[in-house]
Amino acid sequence: MHVNNDYQRNANISKIFETVWKNPNFSRIDIARSLDLYRSTVSNIIGTLVESELICEGERGSATEKGGRKPVFLSVNPDFGSVIGIELQLDTFHVCITSFDGRTLYLKDGPIPVDTSLLDKPEELFISILDTIIQGLSALVKEEHLKPLAICVGIPGIIDVDRGVIIRSAPFRLTDFNYVEAFENRYSIPLFMENDARCCSWLQLALNKSSGKKDFLCVLARTYAGNPLLSYPESYEKGIGVGLSITMNGHIINGRNYAVGEYISRSWTTYQKE
Repeated sequence: MHVNNDYQRNANISKIFETVWKNPNFSRIDIARSLDLYRSTVSNIIGTLVESELICEGERGSATEKGGRKPVFLSVNPDFGSVIGIELQLDTFHVCITSFDGRTLYLKDGPIPVDTSLLDKPEELFISILDTIIQGLSALVKEEHLKPLAICVGIPGIIDVDRGVIIRSAPFRLTDFNYVEAFENRYSIPLFMENDARCCSWLQLALNKSSGKKDFLCVLARTYAGNPLLSYPESYEKGIGVGLSITMNGHIINGRNYAVGEYISRSWTTYQKE
């Protein structure tokens, strides 16, 4: 029974925090009504979240016609920490650091750093690429007191997000690469990976968190400039890359093999002009 109580409390904490995140300036009574929870349950959990500095209290609203206390508006605490987002492509990388409430704090682009001594060791090369990019952010993170909570990496390829495995990423020559084992204790904070097109879907879910839009299709198209240091027969060189992600009822569809949205043309070849 103790386990069940813990599970229910943790579920309520998650739902209440999500409600505050989706509805800035909700009050305790708004949350109780929205989630059909007792006011005392909501107040106790809000107290825990405020004490932990995950959310903060803001201005007071107007009292009701019946009088009573004025409601206190709640919001996610933007200073609790930040998240480092990194997109890796064959030729370039993109970094976006966001605050805990989703505001953009820092942007950076650059060419993929390649250690040529690791060209025949794709897994070690991939780790080296991420190491170099993250190390380049360490001074900024320290100076600006950004308090990173996690690193999120988007790459082209088929990603098993449940097992933490890159099933296949042709641009980086990775097959069945267990990135959880490789990065578990490397940066002292959690590291997550996702297909780059599905990252676009996660962004749209966040941008539309209060709108009720839950069904959509994301298409990610970009032109690859090629990377002479990473040219090999099975790799992408210059050309157009297209990624696809499907979201239904607020859930991103992975499919049985995490390959929903992957497309391979059987008729197109590298040397075709059209």
